[in-house]
Amino acid sequence: MAGSGLVFLALALAGYALSPADSVSPGKRVESESFTEPAKLARCITYNINRKMANLSVRNRPADTPEESIFLILTNPEPSPTTFGVIRVDQSETGSRLTTWLPERTLAAAPVEIAQKLIAGC
Repeated sequence: MAGSGLVFLALALAGYALSPADSVSPGKRVESESFTEPAKLARCITYNINRKMANLSVRNRPADTPEESIFLILTNPEPSPTTFGVIRVDQSETGSRLTTWLPERTLAAAPVEIAQKLIAGC
C-alpha cells in the first residue's frame, strides 16, 4: 500500500514539475511534414530564409547519419545576437518531419504563419 502511494506522489510531483509555469514562456512549436528528404529540405529552408528573411543568419548542424536530426538555428544578429528560432528536420517514412520552435518574444505574427513562411516551397 505504501509503495503505490509513493508512486502516485512521485507521478503527481513529476507532473507538477513538468507543467508550464505562468511566468516562463518557452515559445511555440509548429509541426509539419514534407515529402523531401532531410538534407535537401534543410538546404531549401536555408536558401528560403537567406532570400526571404535576410536579417537572420542560419547555422546548420547536419546529421552524421541519415537517421539523425538536422538542426537549423536561426539567429538575429542585430543589435546583439539572439536566437530567433530552431528548426529540427527528422527523417520520416514519407520524407521529413519538421519541428519549428519560435520563442514568443520574437513573434510578429502567428507561429504557424511564420513557420510556413520559413519553409514555403520546400
